[in-house]
Amino acid sequence: MLSKFRSFFYTRIAQNAKIALQKIKLILFDIFLDFSYYWYKTATDVSFMFIDEFDAFYHFELAESIVQVLKKMKNTQVILTSHNTNLLTNRIMRPDCYFILTKDKLTSLANATSRELREGHNLEKLYMSGEFNG
Repeated sequence: MLSKFRSFFYTRIAQNAKIALQKIKLILFDIFLDFSYYWYKTATDVSFMFIDEFDAFYHFELAESIVQVLKKMKNTQVILTSHNTNLLTNRIMRPDCYFILTKDKLTSLANATSRELREGHNLEKLYMSGEFNG
């Protein structure tokens, strides 16, 4: 009987901790979005923008939306880093606009393979299969 109570008690604590963590993540995400929107609206004369791991704390669909918004900024060169392979798609950018950064070098996706990349290629699938490992 005591064992069942402990099990229930620990399960309940774990569930509450998970809910609390989710709430904290939502609050941090909300603060980030508020800041990002404010910055996007007020930064009208930015010519170069670099954001490291810009999508580290949110859903990949939101990351894609942010890339689409940043692409519309006039007279601004944008460099974003990410570990998110879902962003490797021709729908967002051409293959020559993607780069792979390693310890030794920076390589354009188009130059990282002997294959001629076309619009119909699934870049994420090619990347995951090791096509661009050289």
